[in-house]
Amino acid sequence: MSRIAENAVIQDGIWYNPGEEIPDLGNWVRVHHDGAKRYYEGVSTEIDLLPTYVEHGSRAVCLDTSEVYTFHAKLKKWFKLG
Repeated sequence: MSRIAENAVIQDGIWYNPGEEIPDLGNWVRVHHDGAKRYYEGVSTEIDLLPTYVEHGSRAVCLDTSEVYTFHAKLKKWFKLG
């Protein structure tokens, strides 16, 4: 569930002004970025919290299962690899 910014906040490299909606990323942590392409680490139970504002080819690693997901920008969807 997202929340409304009470103050100016930077989350995942994006600036949110007071009153703007901040997406809930759960426990996902961006560990690297290359422009809008992002690389995350988190847990498999929170796959649905991965953002869809990222660039095609962004990756996410589930630390609890070793599963790797990649983002397809045209479909706005994360897909499990392998």
